[in-house]
Amino acid sequence: MAGENCEDVWANVSDECQPLIQKEHQPLVWKESILRSRWATVLKYLLITIFLAVVGFAGWYIYDLNYVLDYTPVSTIVDALKRERAQGEVAYWTATKGKLGPADRLKTKAVNPSVATCSEGLSHSGRSLGDLVTDLKTWCKCNGHSLDDVAQPACCIARKAALLEYTAWTLPRFNISFWLGHGVLLGAVREGGFIGHDWDIDLGILREPEDVKNMELWIAQAAKDGIRTETRDFGYVSELGDAAGSNTGMDLGYHAAKSSDPHRQFTDKQQDAIFPVEPSCNFHGFLMPCPHNPKELVHQHVGDTNPMVPTRWDGKHALDGNPRKDADMADIQKGIDRSVECLTTDGWAHL
Repeated sequence: MAGENCEDVWANVSDECQPLIQKEHQPLVWKESILRSRWATVLKYLLITIFLAVVGFAGWYIYDLNYVLDYTPVSTIVDALKRERAQGEVAYWTATKGKLGPADRLKTKAVNPSVATCSEGLSHSGRSLGDLVTDLKTWCKCNGHSLDDVAQPACCIARKAALLEYTAWTLPRFNISFWLGHGVLLGAVREGGFIGHDWDIDLGILREPEDVKNMELWIAQAAKDGIRTETRDFGYVSELGDAAGSNTGMDLGYHAAKSSDPHRQFTDKQQDAIFPVEPSCNFHGFLMPCPHNPKELVHQHVGDTNPMVPTRWDGKHALDGNPRKDADMADIQKGIDRSVECLTTDGWAHL
């Protein structure tokens, strides 16, 4: 009978036994097919997962690169500073004490802002504001640093220097009164320049209706020169370039004779300390508008702590009464003493 010897040696399988053998081994073939299908599915999802992970990492890397390495086209601001420096002199606008209306503004006599620097003891010792600007770079890592850092990368200092110098040259041309405040004021009268751990710039400006209009004109011009400015509840924030989250921006905090925000309204004590503003702050060899009584204004900012002692950051420029324990703090203190001596001898505002 056909198929009786179909279990014999496979090498001599006859044609009539072939269907029986295929039927007998069909489950095995089916299992192998299922196994191959499952492995193909696993491999497919594994490849999709790897692809998504690569895309996600690339996106995060690009975002993080833009955040940590601020991209700043520097040629525009450099050209703008060359244009402003060609003026040779600057005439700051101030106001008589206690009178903040536009009619009471006074334009100070034009002065050559370039003087000998007193930044004796800083990491950028002896360098002028304009010289610091030469360290500008298109890519600069200004994020991710600790506020306790004693020294900042040169390119980050250059960003602040460019912002501050440009502002000092241009705000007066738009009839805007301003003065140094907070960290830059403390740095000006204590160290003759930037404080090591202070990353931003703080300026005070008047806010009357005419000032608001003039600021809009300044913002438009600054945008053409590579500076982006945004309006905030306290005033304005300016940054060099379009990088987001930069640590080297500039705060222009407004003050007014009358304001719905009590923090933005002058007290009599503040007015006495600020007005009349005078070009007596020597900031890296560039004369800046200085409050009438800078010592008093510094003490209003820092409280009872001795501002001559450089300490750790706590929101008020490290004024928690506990001096740094860093090994180089003794040298920094000596540098501060030399700077104050220089400022005092040359007749500039000092602590």
